[in-house]
Amino acid sequence: MPEKIDFEKFASWLKTKWQGPEAHQCPICKVNNWGLSHSLVEIREFNKEGIVPVSVVYPLISLACNNCGNTILFNAIIAKMFSPTENPSSQPSQADSPTPTPESATPSR
Repeated sequence: MPEKIDFEKFASWLKTKWQGPEAHQCPICKVNNWGLSHSLVEIREFNKEGIVPVSVVYPLISLACNNCGNTILFNAIIAKMFSPTENPSSQPSQADSPTPTPESATPSR
């Protein structure tokens, strides 16, 4: 079953992060017309051998420009829209791979 997004909760979180006079404009087409996905989406770790049945999955919120299609992905754990412990039956066991945390899901720069 898809994990639904609480629009009000996400909008409140996003207002605290997405700031500045031109912040809401799409960086590609400069239009301010965004569409929010209704459910969380995911990205899996890449493996050149193909899809690995047990791998780290990053839950994301997808926000797409309705004019040009540019898409911004927000980490749902960091946005506090999903907790890895909410659905323990779908999480890998400790012997498999680690559950992503905000610290491990944040790319280093």
